[in-house]
Amino acid sequence: MGPISSARFQPYLEPGETVLWAGRPQQGLLFRPADLFLVPFSLLWAGFVVYWNWSVWQGGAEFFFKLIGLPFLLLGAYSVVGRFLVDKWRRRQTGYAITSIRALIHTAGLSGALRAIDLIGAPEIIFHERKAGRGTIRFGPADPREIFDEFNLLKIYGMGPMAFENIPDAAAVYALIRKVQRGASG
Repeated sequence: MGPISSARFQPYLEPGETVLWAGRPQQGLLFRPADLFLVPFSLLWAGFVVYWNWSVWQGGAEFFFKLIGLPFLLLGAYSVVGRFLVDKWRRRQTGYAITSIRALIHTAGLSGALRAIDLIGAPEIIFHERKAGRGTIRFGPADPREIFDEFNLLKIYGMGPMAFENIPDAAAVYALIRKVQRGASG
């Protein structure tokens, strides 16, 4: 999937507002530092759940106990594989923009949503740069629960912390945000 067009944001612009930059998060499967813990934990969880369910079904337990294990099987499948696929799908539907006054996040798909924050007087902006110039720009204070973002279903619906995640040339985007902020205050 190629670069994102600024035309995607045109219906959401205020009079006189212009798009200065448009981009999208890194595409494809993405492993985060938290996965060093979450992947082994997920495999252990799923392994235990599969074994437990197999034991219940083979042992002739009551139907109620057989039924109780099925949601845990689904959770195990989601934690091992599904969360990566949902995250990949979510990032494919997401576009970011910096305008002359705001930062915008547009998510298409099942429940298309637009999130916006005024850059002038914005709360704390946190910039994390990683290898190859990729980085994340978070609008607002850090959340100590971020290590578990992969399991945060609210994030899928655009209700997590507002952030431009894993964008290329993140330092240049952050510099553009600071330029917009200085231009308005100067």
